[in-house]
Amino acid sequence: MSKKRRKLMATLLPGDGADGDIVISSDTNPHITAISDGRTQPDMCAFTVSAIGTSDVTLDENPVGLTVGDEVLLINLNGRPEHPAGSRTSNAGRYETFRITSIETNPNYRVYFDSTVDKFYGDGASDNLNVDLHPVMLQRIPNYNSFTVNNGFTFQGSAENAEKYGVMYMRVKNTCLVNGTISMSERGGIGGYGTNVATTMQGRGPGAGRPVSTSAAYSSGAGGHATEGQKDSANYPTPAYFWSSAYGDANLDRLSMGSGGGAERYRQGNFNGGTGGGALFIAANTIDVFGAIEADGGPGSGYLDCQSGSGAGGGVLLHAGTIYTRSGHISAAGNTAVRNGGQGRVAVYYNTLGDQLTIRAAAGSYTATSLFTDTELTLPYYLAGILSEDAVLRVYDSATGNLITTHSGTTGAYEVTTPSTGPYDILGKPADTEAGALAFRDVVSEQH
Repeated sequence: MSKKRRKLMATLLPGDGADGDIVISSDTNPHITAISDGRTQPDMCAFTVSAIGTSDVTLDENPVGLTVGDEVLLINLNGRPEHPAGSRTSNAGRYETFRITSIETNPNYRVYFDSTVDKFYGDGASDNLNVDLHPVMLQRIPNYNSFTVNNGFTFQGSAENAEKYGVMYMRVKNTCLVNGTISMSERGGIGGYGTNVATTMQGRGPGAGRPVSTSAAYSSGAGGHATEGQKDSANYPTPAYFWSSAYGDANLDRLSMGSGGGAERYRQGNFNGGTGGGALFIAANTIDVFGAIEADGGPGSGYLDCQSGSGAGGGVLLHAGTIYTRSGHISAAGNTAVRNGGQGRVAVYYNTLGDQLTIRAAAGSYTATSLFTDTELTLPYYLAGILSEDAVLRVYDSATGNLITTHSGTTGAYEVTTPSTGPYDILGKPADTEAGALAFRDVVSEQH
């Protein structure tokens, strides 16, 4: 088998710091709250896009809160999974960022950018057809100078509502210090509603959990993302009945969120599906986590053998010059309360791993890599890198806390093979003098 090598060319862009030094000392939602000094509109004000031009977009509403020079995010949140002729989700999670050069409010609400729109956001992978029927959003990107979430408080955005929200995207010129929680948990694709209509019983998202029947008392599937959500195997054991699907990519080149679980019908309206985790991006010179950065899925519910599906984990994408997780963690887990939601995706790109990196991981769902290294995940996979003499890398079973494997005390290169199933926690302390000190690499295709 030939050995292939794929370079990731992620670029660290921590922003210009124009939104100042921020300390979060109460539970705060940046989609509805003006945080930076001098702002009267939310730091992450968001607007629904109805048309896309060469280097501009048309909005459904007056872009109050945006100004010339602001950085903005253009993203297709979830595609059109409910399209009657079949899913239109090929552009789900696709995004670009721009600086605003001018704004028109008459006769249309139009925002012009400093560069052309290169990607596509419509029905097809290479078109903007029916973009007005997709949840395409334009959202302001705050550029903080420093950002701190105090212990005991949560910085959390609004849930995706089929038009906007569901995504937090921010830059921090210096240090992003997380003593509390930065969260987009249960902010992704909504769960289905307990009716007898297939389009409302289905969750939302490219991997939406779906009902096995609209006229029988059976469970619905859980939402999917990096992995499929759990199906109703008791009533429908045939492998062809997968009531959700996996999607997205390990590198989060598309900033995908988790899909919602399907609803069950037996107790109409009582047992809705769980909501998927949203999407979260932070670029900072230093990311220091004593608390948590999370985008977990929400729980399903049920009665006896009639159960709705839980939501899938969302997407967490971090770019850092130096990253620490200290006593904290990063997570994008599917909910396992009822009908396990699919696992989410976490991708961490760094220049220096300052201490240890703790990711509450599930098999095949997570990437930890330097800014320029390989990453293609299938199972099992290697953890490969450079260790200093006092470094240690451990892999734990998340459910039991039991140590699965460890490697420490040896200078030089190492490779540890993980188990083929998860979930498990990964804790490492590679040498901080080596770029690309920790990388996940694919055993099956020998990409190492």
